[in-house]
Amino acid sequence: MTFPNPYLLYVQSVSECNPTDIDLQNEVAEARGLLNQFKSCRYITLDREKKQIRLLLLLPGEFKDPICCNLLIAHLHEKPYYKALSYVWGDPTKRLPIFVNGQEHHITTNLYRALRRLRDGTEVRVLWIDALCINQNDISERSHQVTLMKDIYSLTEEAILFIGDHKSDDSDPTYTKSRENQKAEDYDLKYWLYGTSFIRRLQSELGVLGEDIENILEPKEVYDAFTLAYALASSALRSILKGEGVPHAFTNEAAKALLKVLRLPWFTRIWTVQEAVIPRESIVVCGSIKLQWVTMMEASRLAKLWKLEKFQFSSDQTQALEELEMKVLPLRNEHECFQDQYGSEHCRLLQRYQHREATDPRDKVFALLSMTDGLTVGALIEPDYAQDVGSIYTTMCRRIIESDQSLEALAQRYVHDRKDLPSWVSDCSYTPDAFSTTLGEWNYSSYLWSRASGSTKAEIHTSPNEILSLSGFRVDEVSAVGPKIGTSMDSGEREWKSAWEDIILHDHKMDDPYISGGTVRAAFHRTLTKNRRCILEPETGAFIGFSTSDLPYSATSETKEKTKSDYLLELDIQGQRPFTTRKRYLGIGSSKIQVGDLVCVLLGGKVPFILRHIDQTVCKLEYVSLPCSFIGQAYVHGIMRGEAIRERTDKMIFSLH
Repeated sequence: MTFPNPYLLYVQSVSECNPTDIDLQNEVAEARGLLNQFKSCRYITLDREKKQIRLLLLLPGEFKDPICCNLLIAHLHEKPYYKALSYVWGDPTKRLPIFVNGQEHHITTNLYRALRRLRDGTEVRVLWIDALCINQNDISERSHQVTLMKDIYSLTEEAILFIGDHKSDDSDPTYTKSRENQKAEDYDLKYWLYGTSFIRRLQSELGVLGEDIENILEPKEVYDAFTLAYALASSALRSILKGEGVPHAFTNEAAKALLKVLRLPWFTRIWTVQEAVIPRESIVVCGSIKLQWVTMMEASRLAKLWKLEKFQFSSDQTQALEELEMKVLPLRNEHECFQDQYGSEHCRLLQRYQHREATDPRDKVFALLSMTDGLTVGALIEPDYAQDVGSIYTTMCRRIIESDQSLEALAQRYVHDRKDLPSWVSDCSYTPDAFSTTLGEWNYSSYLWSRASGSTKAEIHTSPNEILSLSGFRVDEVSAVGPKIGTSMDSGEREWKSAWEDIILHDHKMDDPYISGGTVRAAFHRTLTKNRRCILEPETGAFIGFSTSDLPYSATSETKEKTKSDYLLELDIQGQRPFTTRKRYLGIGSSKIQVGDLVCVLLGGKVPFILRHIDQTVCKLEYVSLPCSFIGQAYVHGIMRGEAIRERTDKMIFSLH
């Protein structure tokens, strides 16, 4: 018979994995028997002290053959050979059967597509795949294996970033049609190995793959997209320096294809961040077409160079460059820092990737733990899927504040209304769009350069986990609130500015002295920009960051024509509200600010915070404190550099609920 026996191939190839566990030797011995001599697909308990993981042996087969594989136990400290798979689980209700350890097991269609593409015709492939190598029904094991993700992806020979699939046709080398002259005994063997009912049912269920075509591309689209990424990465600098223009591959059709690739779900999920960042070597796979991940990352780095004004691009070409820069460049920067052993702080990661999606909201925290700078997984919070979402978010935020003795974790642009979370805890499950995430990053950067509490460290008092008790000073009280701020692109811009001017003029004149120096007029305009100016890249005009505005205020600034910098500054305050205080300070803060809210400076915080006094007579703490709810951070002109707390001794405790 010419049909390959997958179990014989398994026996011949398993020695390459260097099994040392006695259970592995038993599995090899059992594999020499018939199908009904295999163990059932049961998960043997892993030894956590030995950092054990499971590896998947993907057995050889042709494109349309049933998928067969086996699991074996390996020890991470022995650095076994394997390739880690990154993919999107997809719709959990659409599943197809495979054989695992000789027993039928159902997986999502996305994973089925990946295994069918990755399977070799003659050799066993050794893979680590979360859905199969982790017992998903064991919550304790799932929690523990999350702590090993950094090791798993660091030690992999290569990460396979399976971003999606394409349709199969005659030109697809992995697609094998049924052979017209195939011998009858070949079919007999297949039915004997897998069972008549299984083969017939599989043939029927494979129709699910044909129905699931929303994210399935044409082979030519994938080829054009990868070719364009390669051309942008390899020829960008050379072409620009020589004035040769854009590469021939950068056609409008190729730009549309690249957009389709970048809009695949893989680029939207939270778990794929660490899977793209941690491995030393990675390859992008879409169907049967491959591209080195480093090439895609380099294309994203150079994308901004193609946006020089002397090149005329179509809207599709411009959008392709922008999405390449937006979706891949952050991963490239993160990868470079991680490989240099310089990761990001966790609160920064939470902010930067908040727009990424997760099926389980707890993963918005757990999926980023492996990338945290200077901390092992579990140092901030131990992954535990038995805990509820509110407890995880609360504990995480509290641990960040306690470990850093800083209040950067409170520098949140979006303040939630959830009843199951304390007001001071960020709602990590909230998924803004990518542009809103950029605004959140700007909001975060505006926090970093201020020094409202000087060089103080946060003073955190013992309290229940859901209450955050901090030392600080009560500075002022909100006396009037303006309308929500729009932008120059908003037809209502003049209305909200005029409305706020009317509020200010009720108690001031524009040329009156301001409480901290200068005039009210100057304070008004400096508040609108949070006393900053934009730093733009000279050639491309791309936004780099903010700096404090040390230039003297000029009255002409209110009438000059708007620049890109002005527009970016307005975007940063979009959706917030201006306000005035009883001491006549001007400020901008959360859209939830109300008259009577407290303007406070908390030790360890770089900006003032807006708090609201609440009646909490049932709250029993061991010290006298003012119970408050957290409204958000604010810019208050005149108290951003420690002026409000110098030489003050009336420090008090605020208990945030």
